[in-house]
Amino acid sequence: MRLLVKFNLILILVFALGIAAAGYFARDFLQESAHDEVLQQAPLMMGSASAMRTYTTKQVGPLLQEPSEADQYLFAADRACVFCDGSVQLSAHRICPIGRT
Repeated sequence: MRLLVKFNLILILVFALGIAAAGYFARDFLQESAHDEVLQQAPLMMGSASAMRTYTTKQVGPLLQEPSEADQYLFAADRACVFCDGSVQLSAHRICPIGRT
Protein backbone atom coordinates (compact mmCIF):
# COMPACT_ATOMS: atom_id res chain seq x y z
CA MET A 1 0.00 0.00 0.00
CA ARG A 2 1.10 3.48 -0.70
CA LEU A 3 1.85 5.89 2.09
CA LEU A 4 -0.99 8.22 1.05
CA VAL A 5 -3.58 5.41 1.32
CA LYS A 6 -2.29 4.41 4.76
CA PHE A 7 -2.41 8.01 5.92
CA ASN A 8 -6.00 8.42 4.64
CA LEU A 9 -7.14 5.21 6.36
CA ILE A 10 -5.61 6.29 9.67
CA LEU A 11 -7.14 9.76 9.30
CA ILE A 12 -10.59 8.28 8.56
CA LEU A 13 -10.28 6.03 11.61
CA VAL A 14 -9.30 8.95 13.87
CA PHE A 15 -12.20 11.07 12.55
CA ALA A 16 -14.65 8.21 13.06
CA LEU A 17 -13.49 7.72 16.65
CA GLY A 18 -13.74 11.46 17.28
CA ILE A 19 -17.29 11.62 15.90
CA ALA A 20 -18.30 8.58 17.96
CA ALA A 21 -16.86 10.11 21.15
CA ALA A 22 -18.54 13.46 20.45
CA GLY A 23 -21.87 11.68 19.83
CA TYR A 24 -21.59 9.77 23.08
CA PHE A 25 -20.88 12.87 25.16
CA ALA A 26 -23.53 14.92 23.35
CA ARG A 27 -26.12 12.20 23.98
CA ASP A 28 -25.24 12.12 27.68
CA PHE A 29 -25.37 15.92 27.94
CA LEU A 30 -28.71 16.16 26.11
CA GLN A 31 -30.31 13.46 28.24
CA GLU A 32 -29.22 15.19 31.44
CA SER A 33 -30.45 18.54 30.12
CA ALA A 34 -33.85 17.08 29.18
CA HIS A 35 -34.14 15.42 32.60
CA ASP A 36 -33.41 18.72 34.37
CA GLU A 37 -35.92 20.58 32.20
CA VAL A 38 -38.65 18.05 32.99
CA LEU A 39 -37.96 18.38 36.70
CA GLN A 40 -38.11 22.16 36.38
CA GLN A 41 -41.40 22.22 34.41
CA ALA A 42 -43.23 19.51 36.38
CA PRO A 43 -44.30 21.70 39.34
CA LEU A 44 -45.64 24.35 36.98
CA MET A 45 -47.69 21.81 35.04
CA MET A 46 -48.97 20.20 38.24
CA GLY A 47 -49.91 23.61 39.64
CA SER A 48 -51.77 24.49 36.45
CA ALA A 49 -53.67 21.19 36.50
CA SER A 50 -54.55 21.68 40.16
CA ALA A 51 -55.76 25.21 39.49
CA MET A 52 -57.96 24.01 36.63
CA ARG A 53 -59.41 21.30 38.84
CA THR A 54 -60.10 23.83 41.60
CA TYR A 55 -61.74 26.21 39.13
CA THR A 56 -63.92 23.45 37.73
CA THR A 57 -64.95 22.31 41.19
CA LYS A 58 -65.71 25.75 42.59
CA GLN A 59 -66.98 27.69 39.58
CA VAL A 60 -68.38 25.26 37.02
CA GLY A 61 -69.57 22.49 39.33
CA PRO A 62 -72.33 24.50 41.00
CA LEU A 63 -73.56 25.69 37.59
CA LEU A 64 -73.96 22.10 36.46
CA GLN A 65 -76.06 21.12 39.46
CA GLU A 66 -79.72 21.12 38.40
CA PRO A 67 -80.15 24.82 37.65
CA SER A 68 -83.42 26.53 38.39
CA GLU A 69 -85.31 28.60 35.85
CA ALA A 70 -83.85 31.87 37.21
CA ASP A 71 -80.27 30.56 37.01
CA GLN A 72 -80.62 29.48 33.41
CA TYR A 73 -79.04 32.62 31.95
CA LEU A 74 -76.35 33.27 34.57
CA PHE A 75 -73.71 31.22 32.75
CA ALA A 76 -72.47 33.23 29.77
CA ALA A 77 -70.17 31.09 27.65
CA ASP A 78 -68.43 34.04 26.03
CA ARG A 79 -67.37 35.46 29.41
CA ALA A 80 -66.59 32.10 30.99
CA CYS A 81 -63.32 31.65 29.07
CA VAL A 82 -61.93 35.02 30.18
CA PHE A 83 -62.92 34.42 33.80
CA CYS A 84 -61.60 30.87 33.71
CA ASP A 85 -58.25 31.97 32.30
CA GLY A 86 -57.76 34.63 34.97
CA SER A 87 -58.96 32.39 37.77
CA VAL A 88 -56.77 29.48 36.72
CA GLN A 89 -53.70 31.68 36.32
CA LEU A 90 -54.24 33.22 39.75
CA SER A 91 -54.65 29.81 41.38
CA ALA A 92 -51.64 28.42 39.53
CA HIS A 93 -49.55 31.37 40.65
CA ARG A 94 -50.56 30.75 44.26
CA ILE A 95 -49.54 27.09 43.99
CA CYS A 96 -46.33 27.61 42.00
CA PRO A 97 -45.19 31.25 42.05
CA ILE A 98 -43.06 32.12 39.06
CA GLY A 99 -39.94 34.12 39.71
CA ARG A 100 -39.38 32.87 43.24
CA THR A 101 -36.87 30.17 44.02
